[in-house]
Amino acid sequence: MGLNGTVLSLLLGASAVLGFYINAKIGASKSCVKCHDVDPDKITVHMIHHSHDDVGWLKTVDQYYWGLNNSIQHIGYQYIVNSVINALDGYPDRRFIQVETAFFWMWWQHQDNVARSKFKKLVDNGQLEIINGAWSMNDEACVNYQSTIDLFTWGFKILNDTLGECGNPTIAWQIDPFGHSREHGSLMTKMGFDGLFFGRLDHNDRKVRKASKDMDFIWKASANDDSVIYGGAFGTDNTYHSPGGFCFDLLCSDDAIVDDPDDEGYNLDEKVFSFEEEVKKYASYYKTKNVIVTMGGDFYYQAADINFSNSDRLIKAFENHPDIKLIYSTPSCYLQAVYEAKPEMTTKTDDFLPYSNDDDTYWVGFYSSKPNFKLYERISHNVLQSAKHLNSLALASGQREVNVGSMDALKGASGVVQHHDAITGTEKQHVNFDYLKMLTKGINEAEAPFASIIRNLLGKSSDFPELSSCLLVNVSICTVAQASDEVLVVVYNPLSWPVDHVVRVPIDGGSYSVSGPKGDMIFDVVVPISDFSYVLLDDMKPGKYEVVFVASQVPPMGINSYLLKKESDEPSEQKSADADDFKFGDENLGFELDSSTNLLRSVTMNGKTVEITQNFFYYTSKDGSGAYIFKPEGDAISFDNPTIERIFKGEVVEEVQQRFNNWTTQIIRIYKQGVHNYIEFDWLVGPVDVPNDTGKEIITRFTVNEFANEKTFYTDSNGREMIERIMNYRPTFEFDPAKQPIASNYFPVTSKITIKDKEQKLQVSVLNDRSQGGTSLDQGQIELMIHRRTMREDRKGVGESLDEYEFGHGVVVRGQHYLVLGSTEAIENVTSATAQERILAQQKLLRPWIGFGNASGKNLTEVVRKQFSGLKEKLPENINVLSLEPRTDTTHILRLEHILEKNEDSSLSQEVTVDITELFAEYTVENPVEMVLGANRQLESLDTYDWSYTGNLKPAKRERLNANAIKLAPMDIRTFVVELKKRN
Repeated sequence: MGLNGTVLSLLLGASAVLGFYINAKIGASKSCVKCHDVDPDKITVHMIHHSHDDVGWLKTVDQYYWGLNNSIQHIGYQYIVNSVINALDGYPDRRFIQVETAFFWMWWQHQDNVARSKFKKLVDNGQLEIINGAWSMNDEACVNYQSTIDLFTWGFKILNDTLGECGNPTIAWQIDPFGHSREHGSLMTKMGFDGLFFGRLDHNDRKVRKASKDMDFIWKASANDDSVIYGGAFGTDNTYHSPGGFCFDLLCSDDAIVDDPDDEGYNLDEKVFSFEEEVKKYASYYKTKNVIVTMGGDFYYQAADINFSNSDRLIKAFENHPDIKLIYSTPSCYLQAVYEAKPEMTTKTDDFLPYSNDDDTYWVGFYSSKPNFKLYERISHNVLQSAKHLNSLALASGQREVNVGSMDALKGASGVVQHHDAITGTEKQHVNFDYLKMLTKGINEAEAPFASIIRNLLGKSSDFPELSSCLLVNVSICTVAQASDEVLVVVYNPLSWPVDHVVRVPIDGGSYSVSGPKGDMIFDVVVPISDFSYVLLDDMKPGKYEVVFVASQVPPMGINSYLLKKESDEPSEQKSADADDFKFGDENLGFELDSSTNLLRSVTMNGKTVEITQNFFYYTSKDGSGAYIFKPEGDAISFDNPTIERIFKGEVVEEVQQRFNNWTTQIIRIYKQGVHNYIEFDWLVGPVDVPNDTGKEIITRFTVNEFANEKTFYTDSNGREMIERIMNYRPTFEFDPAKQPIASNYFPVTSKITIKDKEQKLQVSVLNDRSQGGTSLDQGQIELMIHRRTMREDRKGVGESLDEYEFGHGVVVRGQHYLVLGSTEAIENVTSATAQERILAQQKLLRPWIGFGNASGKNLTEVVRKQFSGLKEKLPENINVLSLEPRTDTTHILRLEHILEKNEDSSLSQEVTVDITELFAEYTVENPVEMVLGANRQLESLDTYDWSYTGNLKPAKRERLNANAIKLAPMDIRTFVVELKKRN
């Protein structure tokens, strides 16, 4: 979570004194968990006392913490912790779980040593158990796996620094996200968690699981390894809230328990009977005599003694019950009891998406809600990854003046916006603006030292301008470039192999030259921007043109620099084609438009030419369609055929600009310089026209002619493994799609959606630049939802319609899709289409960071000619340095990943061996210690439950660490804490 105001400054100030040291056996020991005894002859009710604390939703993070803006919700998180500590102190039987580290950290910074000591004591003695431990309780549909890893890593570090060994959680607790991804389950196994608990799953799935007593299950969450994790779903229909009649919180209206028989309000017998009935009902859903009952809700326990005193009375009332025993418990204790009972459990291999709470209500709208915010999150992710790399490289090279605390605000902000009411777009608008402010502040602070770091890495100490990324380049605004006749453009590539990256620099006009690292003049072109695109930015000055060039072969984890120089005020000669020349590219890569419709007609790529058309459509929003929910009124309605505004064919790019109506334009383009094996669709939509306040939900649809995918398509899971989707089908339960035939077939697409024709051995994929909902509703179709403007709310709590405004107007959204086609087969010595897509997805997720500086009056020729590479040699394109970031002044987190799955490519899907001691160009890796994915526990000390008795294979233990030969199998991620030392 990014912390605004005073809290943020405290975070940055305190970060310098926080330390992290790898002890011989650091890690959360099960001895930190203190459980009450269960009775094997009775139903044991594990009462989980908890507070679910959203890091922003109806109020901002600060408002929730301090208790501000109480006209919306009368809530202040700070009072929860203080009240819980007082309620636990002196009552050793009581238990409580703390979940969101962002709020804990805010509280910790405002306490004296006495309060901190009380909190830590309660953690150490097992009364207050740290659960989940991520910065926020993240969404699982819209997030990318790299951001999930980051928010857990940051949360774990704070917990370890403040609470020590017992602050390391061993349970994942995802009780409120709106569906659950398979990749999240896989990441939790790699975190070393024992189990994953959640509250929301499809109502049909819940019904089946209740009937078959499968609320406890084993989740094999990866198709590429044998790891499994325990999964626990709550039996209550109240998701994670207290059973009806037993909500004793200050925010509740249920009657307290009166156990004095002489009082006229005495109701103990009635309460016992009612709770007994609830317990017996829940017990029928589980295969052991253990039942989990959540006692909490949103921001409960501001007056914790009310909750605990009533629970004390209830527990006492069941002391002599012949069949039921009530205990204060935690998820860890419940799981321990289940494991000791050794029940037979089913194994799940798919995911829990999409989520519906009835046959007419599918929570799939949020996959696409607030699309500009979803893109900005991706931009901030890019900046953070580059910042972590550059700070580690700077520290290792001896730049001791580097302040790694400059990244803390962005780490926190990034952790906050992964929250299940943030990146989802389901927060109130004023909260969304606060998230944007938080990210912008974090980006600015993280980028502040970049110029100094890059200058020193390049070996240049003078005449180097300040650098900043142009955050508005997506709307053709870059103040530095537009105001300067000479601009230094610095490109940092965070990937582990060289990349060719297209740089687009907004300008106001004129002709320009571009020189690069080899002293050569770079092919560049000045491309006019569509007149319509940005007229809505009344008080801003977008460029009228873009200088486009390819930063060729930017070194792995390395830097190229370019000098952009204005040669004349006169525009350069444009090489435009005839208005009726509808063929673009060549026999290797190209596309053709249909001259009668002006729509895409065919695409050529990877030795194949395929008839494909693309158009925009919209669904009319039905009542109940809002930020969370997608409810269309009938089938999608096609846009009219477009007009052609401009055809441009130059040395670098060929493109056609289409206009579909007065609020939708698109550019289809290919790049001719460098390696860019895809067709780019650069679209701009908005403000969506909503006559009569009838909402519209905009999609782009690709249709492949004579293509039989047989109702089957594939979507990525958080940017990692692909999952097969079949129209109107769920692998583990039946449902009736008749009420919502479209929404029920929508799935989250964070990276890629694919269809395959197995007879033709052909696949077509569309990659995206942010989370979107997607589906395939007919043969040869791919559709992605790109914009939503609904005029009524869906009554799921946010209390606002999805009618966003920016710059005083309805939201305008710009984005890109990347079309790839090729063979479904992995052919020897030929990179498969799937492998190409994997590499492209990484290049779009981890785009180079581009910094701009005013070069006027500076002699930067030598700077431009100097290249830097952090790696000694490029890694193969299936292996990437997923993370390099400072852990302390002398240690760093290093993660390596294999980006392909098994059988996706004949050569790139093989195991790879890497010598990490020789990984970096100027530094040696010393004293590596292998860690779990969150970098908070040593892998060799990990002690998780053995579920092999359920029929699952127990994953083989890692062989003894050999830093000279780190093996990476498909989809593997390995995490180390290392020291980097300058080579002699």
